[in-house]
Amino acid sequence: MLDIGFREDVEAVKRELGGTVDQTFLFSATVSPRIKQVASSFLSKFHKSINTVVDEDSPVHAHIPQRSILLPSAKDQLPTVMKLIAHDQLKNPKQSKIIIFLPTTRMVQLYTTLVRELAKFGGAGKGVVPAGKATDIYEIHSKKSQDQRSAASTQFRNASGTASILVTSDVSARGVDYPGVTRVIQVCPLFLYDDDDSC
Repeated sequence: MLDIGFREDVEAVKRELGGTVDQTFLFSATVSPRIKQVASSFLSKFHKSINTVVDEDSPVHAHIPQRSILLPSAKDQLPTVMKLIAHDQLKNPKQSKIIIFLPTTRMVQLYTTLVRELAKFGGAGKGVVPAGKATDIYEIHSKKSQDQRSAASTQFRNASGTASILVTSDVSARGVDYPGVTRVIQVCPLFLYDDDDSC
């Protein structure tokens, strides 16, 4: 976030406060050297840091198999995504829980519509996806209100006993916890990133 201009905003807030802050807390999932630099300009020189992760612990992503699929053209993206969904639904009947990340709101809207329509033609081991119409599809992006995003997030989080798919932009890429996810698909302009194990 510092890279996209928030550092200047943080510095502007600091100037406005003029050193009158009595107490400051900084919480971050990751603390890079740049975050430490910004934090040290705000915090007292006597501040304390609390790290809840042991230095010897390996990052979670190191335990999750990751694959990338380089496609010949953009027209191959949707068929490939549908194959990945079908594979996951076959591998995890009634437990398939997939998150699809897309780069833009318009792509989220398009993929949600297409996946929802294509799922209608599946079911009983035939058609586009094995779970067919029983696939619950949720949509999160910046054009949805916060209430709509929260409702979709809660419904997907609590989904169980049925195939479910969350189609989302990076608006929900950080700081979320969805139990039971069986596959994460990251659609990028040039390639497809696929993780077919629980995260």
